[in-house]
Amino acid sequence: GFRGGGGGGAGAAAEEEISPEDDQRANRTLFLGNLDITVSESDLRRAFDRFGVITEVDIKRPGRGQTSTYGFLKFENLDMAHRAKLAMSGKVLLRNPIKIGYGKATPTTRLWVGGLGPWVPLAALAREFDRFGTIRTIDYRKGDSWAYIQYESLDAAQAACTHMRNSNFPSNMHLLQGDLGVASSLLVEGATGGKVAQLKITQRLRLDQPKLDEVNRRIKVAGPNGYAILLAVPGASDNRSAAGAAEAATTSTQTPLRNLVSYLKQKQAAGVISLPVGGNKDKENSGVLHAFPPCDFSQQFLDSTAKALAKSEDDYLVMIIVRGAS
Repeated sequence: GFRGGGGGGAGAAAEEEISPEDDQRANRTLFLGNLDITVSESDLRRAFDRFGVITEVDIKRPGRGQTSTYGFLKFENLDMAHRAKLAMSGKVLLRNPIKIGYGKATPTTRLWVGGLGPWVPLAALAREFDRFGTIRTIDYRKGDSWAYIQYESLDAAQAACTHMRNSNFPSNMHLLQGDLGVASSLLVEGATGGKVAQLKITQRLRLDQPKLDEVNRRIKVAGPNGYAILLAVPGASDNRSAAGAAEAATTSTQTPLRNLVSYLKQKQAAGVISLPVGGNKDKENSGVLHAFPPCDFSQQFLDSTAKALAKSEDDYLVMIIVRGAS
């Protein structure tokens, strides 16, 4: 979740499919269906090893009365598996187009943590994760963007995974340009019209030039009263929405905004949120929000005042809200 405070059902341009962080079935094992009957382990490794480290290959040949060959590929981490799934679904291997889904997750005491940055010391990682149970080892080199945390028990690992997967990032927002009324009317709950306490990023938009051009085009088409650009900077959670804050506190962990910034930079992507939250039937009052990390595209919207507010070069997001679907 993304928690906003302070001053301040549309589709987005060619988003990726649901991100693995939001897909409950996602794990590092891929199911490969419709494989050619002659396929070998080396065929699969050759086709998939460009996506990351493959730790296990298992091919299931058809038995008597069966016709299909299928298999399982286990990668070192979820990001690798997700990249492979996106790139290879439907591609022909030998003579057959392969079908790819996630395999059955195998419970493990080893937790993979991504989205880290050079500011994260080992002690902070241990402090953040040892509240779920006894940690046996942490495999992490300072400066890496990921770590492995090995717990003593399966329960501890699963508790950490469930709790830390739903982080919220307290922030304050300031208007940079555009119409504040656009933000006020769209940053609401679709069903009730009440002010939204939390925004949940459900999709990502890759920072490719054609997609950035499309965002610029939308701003121009919307006109001066059809968009708002906000600067989100780190902030403490407040009590202005006590019910929403209480609900969020029970289901998620408060995490510094820079962790979300680091994650989006690492993915080379913007976060995407359809507005109003939960959707509504009023097509006139709908829109889309893109949350951009520091990059050449987002820098164009920062003046000297905004740079002073941002304080740090890697601890802010530029939020572009455009009214209307396109």
